[in-house]
Amino acid sequence: MSDEWRTIYSLKSFQSVIMEHEQYIAAKPEQMPRATYWPFVLAVSLLFLGWGLLTTWIIAVAGGIGIMVAITGWIKDLLYERRNDEREPQKLSD
Repeated sequence: MSDEWRTIYSLKSFQSVIMEHEQYIAAKPEQMPRATYWPFVLAVSLLFLGWGLLTTWIIAVAGGIGIMVAITGWIKDLLYERRNDEREPQKLSD
């Protein structure tokens, strides 16, 4: 057999193995997380903290407070989402 036929034969057998394997794997349905502004708030707060460290302490304090608020808000959103996921079981579609 030539090398070309060996490559084609091995590719076909590889594809059949993948197709057999996919029959046994049931993927869980994915849900997109809710949109949130907390990453943006955190980024702006980090910017203010850095800017404040270079200029004046008032801006740095505002950035530090913003960081704490953003992290707290982001964690609350994640916990809220997790709590709702546990209450509502997802239905698997056939």
